[in-house]
Amino acid sequence: MNDLINQYIALSEEVISQNNTMVTDNFNFIDSITRIKLNTYKNALPEYFKKLKELDEMYSSSFKATGAINDLNYLNAQLSIVAHSREMATSSLSNFETAISNTEDSLKFRLTISLAITAIVISIISMAISVASQA
Repeated sequence: MNDLINQYIALSEEVISQNNTMVTDNFNFIDSITRIKLNTYKNALPEYFKKLKELDEMYSSSFKATGAINDLNYLNAQLSIVAHSREMATSSLSNFETAISNTEDSLKFRLTISLAITAIVISIISMAISVASQA
C-alpha cells in the first residue's frame, strides 16, 4: 500500500514538474504557428493518464475487506491515505491540462493579433502607394 502511495505522489510530482517547465517555457511567434513545443506537452498527457489508470487498477484491487474489525479499520486508514495521494495526482493532471489549454489559447490569440496587425500594415502601405501613384 505504501508503494502505491509513493507511486501516486511520484506521478503528481512528475506532472507538476512538467507543468512548471511548460509555464516557464517561452513560446515565440514560430511556436504559435508550428505548435511543436506545445505538442510535446500535449503528447505527455496520455502517458500520464496511462500511469494513472495502472495505479488505479492496483488501487481497486486492494478493496478486499477481510479480517477482524481492527484489520478493517487499518485497511480503511490505508485506503484513505491512498485516496488522498490519488487526489493529488488527479488534481495535478487537471491543472496540467488546464495550463496546456490556456497556453494553446494564448498562442492562438497571439497569432490572430499578429495576422490582424500584418493586414493593417499591408493596407496602409497599399493606400500610401495608391496616393503616391496618383500624385
